[in-house]
Amino acid sequence: MADTSQTYTAYILTTPERLGRALTDPADTARYFDFVEGLMRVESDWWTGSPVQYRAPDGQVQLTGEVVHAEPPHMLVVTFSALYDADVQRDAPSRIRWEVAQLDKVCSLTPTQDRFDLDGRTARDFAACAPTILSNLKMWLETGRRRLFEEIVVDCESPQRLAEFWAAVTGFVRVAETDGYSALADPRGVEPELAFQRVAEVKTVKNRVHLDLQVENLDREVERLLSVGAVRAEGYPQTMGAVVLRDPEGNEFCVLG
Repeated sequence: MADTSQTYTAYILTTPERLGRALTDPADTARYFDFVEGLMRVESDWWTGSPVQYRAPDGQVQLTGEVVHAEPPHMLVVTFSALYDADVQRDAPSRIRWEVAQLDKVCSLTPTQDRFDLDGRTARDFAACAPTILSNLKMWLETGRRRLFEEIVVDCESPQRLAEFWAAVTGFVRVAETDGYSALADPRGVEPELAFQRVAEVKTVKNRVHLDLQVENLDREVERLLSVGAVRAEGYPQTMGAVVLRDPEGNEFCVLG
């Protein structure tokens, strides 16, 4: 197992007490803790050595561990194992340390995962999900609501092929995949997820909904997108500030400069 770690930090307008409670209250975690299989409810009495479990909406335990150290509201350390598929179950337990610090009127929240295998799924999945979890938590504590648009879902013939293309377009990372479904998340935790689901019907007309991408250099980005599998969409007016392209299954999208 590699001696390494990965750390993320969010700055949230709240108090240490409220932030510490959000880490341990299942009513809170069910609003923001989005980890591969959906929003999770945490269960533990938070004594040292006690079990910690995160349950998905269907009631299945998807993440498990035990309390290593609890110093509310400033520190919580737990072991961390994922159970949601056979591949990730092969990983040895890692450890996650949640640190809360007050900085004037805001608090910093810093989760650090360590003691993990660099080649394991657990580390990759945590890296994909942690920014979204922090972004969700910030919105929940500062506004009292969850993000309005959780994901944008595209019907398609080949979810994996489109996910690969749109990952190259956006820089998003894959967070979920089955035979008929693939989802991408913004590694910064800012934009909604992009999901692709297989349907029997093929595309026959123009999209009823399409994506607009805002870029810094229009010509350079269009050339890059063409190199990863996009094609120019003929028959659409092209302006100096916008170009219409199609993804590998023919879905139109706009690139705006």
